[in-house]
Formats: sequence, C-alpha cells, structure tokens
Amino acid sequence: MDGSLLFAVRLVIASVLGGLIGLQRELAGKPAGLRTNLLICLGSALLTLISLSLPAKLGLGDPARIAAQIVSGIGFLGAGTILQSRHAVHGLTSAATIWVVAAVGMAVGAGYEQSAFLATAFILVALVLLGQAEDRLLGQHVVAMTVRVGDADLDPAALLERLGFRRRQPRFDWRRDGATGAIVSFSWRGTIASGRRVAAAVNAQPDLELVSWEVEE
Repeated sequence: MDGSLLFAVRLVIASVLGGLIGLQRELAGKPAGLRTNLLICLGSALLTLISLSLPAKLGLGDPARIAAQIVSGIGFLGAGTILQSRHAVHGLTSAATIWVVAAVGMAVGAGYEQSAFLATAFILVALVLLGQAEDRLLGQHVVAMTVRVGDADLDPAALLERLGFRRRQPRFDWRRDGATGAIVSFSWRGTIASGRRVAAAVNAQPDLELVSWEVEE
C-alpha cells in the first residue's frame, strides 16, 4: 500500500475507534465525549506516525521521542477532567478513558491496528458492561441531589430520615431560601436505583420540591 494511503487509512481507523469510545461517553453524559475522544485518538495516531516517519525521512532522530511525549502530555489533559466537589473526587474514569484512548491512537499510528481494535472492544466492555455491573453490585457512584424545602426550620437530619437515610446520613449543605423556605443539597455513594428511590420519596411529599439530581463517577 502506498505510504500516503496507509497514513490516511490509519488516521481514519484512529478516528473511528476514538469516536466509538467517545460516543459511549457522550451518551453517558460525560464532559469528555465524542469529539474529545475522537480528537485525542486521531492526534495520538498522527503524532505517532510523524514520530516513526521523520527519522526515516531525515536519516536521524529517535522514532520514540515524540510518542513518549504523548504519554506524559496526555496526563495534563486527563487531570483537567478530575474535579473535587460534594466531598468526593469525580472524573477519574473520564481521565482514565482519555489516557487509554491516546494509547489506542498510538497503537494505530504504530501499525498495530488489530491490537487497537481489540483494545477498543475491551474499553467499551469496561465502560458499558462493567459500569452496569458496578452500579448493581457495588453502587460506586456519587449521587447528588438538591431539594427545596417549604419549612426553613425543619431539622435537616429529620428530613433525610424521612427520605430513607436511617442508618447513615449523607453529607449535606443546608441554606435558607427566602423567608420561609430552604435549600438542601446532599450526596451519597450508592446505585442509580437508590437515586431514583430518593427522588420518588421527595416527589411524594407535598412540602418538598426536587430541584435536581445527578449521578457522577
């Protein structure tokens, strides 16, 4: 195959594989979604191709030099997706996905297309199937919820007990909202199903209004 055509084919493969992983992240509502993962995979493949072709073209240089910088450089991008809020660290899975997507792109750029396809399949299994199993068996998500309360003098601990938190109360933040109301924001580690149950309990009580709830990594 012609060198330019091979170059182009590998870039297309990297874009497709990065796009597949990014699509899953996009559908899961994560900040590093389709375009981000596609560009990371494509860029890693492109830099690896350049890293391998320059020494042959110029007759000098280290073919691993640019590729080595991808490994360290991608860490800064991954670190940007990690946040600390609501008394927990979020975004570790997104950061790890960015790191491994860069590895997929490097594999494609280096000519290991079959390994890249296999790695992509493993990544999707880990993100989709293992994510579902983790939620059902371990409940390793951080569920965050914000509720508007009609009575500002209501005891927050009593409110949380009404919502089903009897054995262990979650972390919460309570603040007044106007003269008579209050806003309580709380989070706990559990399953998506537990978030739905608490949301249903909030909606069933006339003095409470569910403002928002979300599931984070």
